[in-house]
Amino acid sequence: VTYGSPYIGHCCRLRCPYGEPDLSQSCDNSAPEDQKCRPLTHFCFTISEPGWKTSLCCPRPCRDPTPLYINGQCLSIAHRDDPCQTDEQCEGGVAMSCTLGTCECRPGFHATNDDRFPTCEKTCNIEEVAIVDKCLGKIQLGERCVSNKQCPNFAECRFGICQCKCGFVQNVDSLLGARCTNPDDPFSFNSILTNVEHLFGNKNRNSGGV
Repeated sequence: VTYGSPYIGHCCRLRCPYGEPDLSQSCDNSAPEDQKCRPLTHFCFTISEPGWKTSLCCPRPCRDPTPLYINGQCLSIAHRDDPCQTDEQCEGGVAMSCTLGTCECRPGFHATNDDRFPTCEKTCNIEEVAIVDKCLGKIQLGERCVSNKQCPNFAECRFGICQCKCGFVQNVDSLLGARCTNPDDPFSFNSILTNVEHLFGNKNRNSGGV
């Protein structure tokens, strides 16, 4: 609380209506998609005073095992093939819908398994990557991006630009162009193996996609 000129007082800690803010998530519309405040379990709570305004990523009032707050009810998060009551339960209802009481992939999405649970992903061609409900082109180093998934191997989307991850350096190859390499792996054996895995993974995914 401050008053007078010059200001006299102290800064008060910003609080959420329920629980503690998640400072790892952003309410900024320009933030990368994988860093934005997750709408399933959190919401952007705006705090304003004359001359300033800020938003916190705050948890919704429900808790595990029913963390979703939908139409006044606390419901569980459902994944592909899980029982459900409403589309929003199915990981937000973007890639899946609640069909006959079960979460199923929407048209244009295909079944896949991430590192946590069965889910659905947008079906894209080999030159694109799935970002939520859109197919976005793969990006070269130094180009603008919205997600880490668009960037080449060993690179990440930092401040909206594809840049090499910490510990990797950018090199320009006459055949492959600009790429990130590990100084401890000068022949990039790991990169070659990763490219092969991605190539065959994309082929298998596209041949089996919906």
